[in-house]
Amino acid sequence: MDELVKKYIYEKERSIRLREEKIKRNFLINHGLCRKVYVDVSNGEDTSDYDMDSVDGVDKYYKMEPVTVTDEEYRKLRDIAKKEAKI
Repeated sequence: MDELVKKYIYEKERSIRLREEKIKRNFLINHGLCRKVYVDVSNGEDTSDYDMDSVDGVDKYYKMEPVTVTDEEYRKLRDIAKKEAKI
């Protein structure tokens, strides 16, 4: 296979995979299947993508991270969401 074709296929598959992962992540978060993950800002980490929460009187930055699900679990969750939307 020509290298240009290989590169094209690789980039397109990567782009599709990243888009699918983003959709899955958003689906899980939007359906409450996520947890707050707090970040330690003392190391200078960028907090622009984080929200703030007060924990025991201390402000902490966090990001919602989706739970880990298998492909089969994700399919079931999508099916349930589709059926629920029809009701």
